[in-house]
Amino acid sequence: MGNVLRVLATLMILSCASTLFAQWTTGYRTINVTFNTSNPQQLLINRGRLIWRDTDPNTNTYFLKYFSGAEIVTLDSSLNGVAAAIDGDHIAWNTSLQQIKVYNTRTWQTALIGSSYNPDNIQSVSVSNGFVVYARRKIGTGTEIIRRNILAATDTSLDSGLWNTQPSAHHGQVAWVASAAESTNATSNIFFFDGTVVRNISNTTGRVNRGPILRDAHVAWLERGGPSPRVRFFKGDSAITVAQPPHRGKHHRRL
Repeated sequence: MGNVLRVLATLMILSCASTLFAQWTTGYRTINVTFNTSNPQQLLINRGRLIWRDTDPNTNTYFLKYFSGAEIVTLDSSLNGVAAAIDGDHIAWNTSLQQIKVYNTRTWQTALIGSSYNPDNIQSVSVSNGFVVYARRKIGTGTEIIRRNILAATDTSLDSGLWNTQPSAHHGQVAWVASAAESTNATSNIFFFDGTVVRNISNTTGRVNRGPILRDAHVAWLERGGPSPRVRFFKGDSAITVAQPPHRGKHHRRL
């Protein structure tokens, strides 16, 4: 109790100092929050708000936790795995039961969007500007990318291959991986939906293109399967190689 009173007294003194000598003294503000957590991972931040995956030490399953700037909220629990994203007023996550959920930070309500594709518990979900984008199983074999308008509850389906996975969204645009096989080592390409038209922006044959990151109509991803792995970058009209290991003579290790 004594420590609390001393802290309150210090804050009152700082507040008074800032009021009396505002023309000379800059006010200082300190936020010290003790996070109730055991093994935080997958930390994401947006507008000063945080989400992360935490471990339940009693069951070894996972929580999804959210720090609003004032308090910590557990959004979900008993998860065997989770991939999550935060943007604006929405937090979206792909559960181990292969379902997409969305939490509205203004209304404090969680909505179940629908079924998804998440067999390895790490299949990404993306949320941006009122859209949540995720992979969903097709009827039969394969997956499609779904872009859900959260407020209107309408869907746009993006399907450029038998298996469509790893979506990344920004400003209503979407980039994702399309391949003919489910394996992450299968040859694949990166496709980009600009809101109107779908384009193949990697345009390779016999190579593996994975992990697209979309921001402001620009896409970066990793390409492997040739002489060396490469970092590729789509700059709006064409793709360039940003980085790759130097060639070492005539012998190359194939990936």
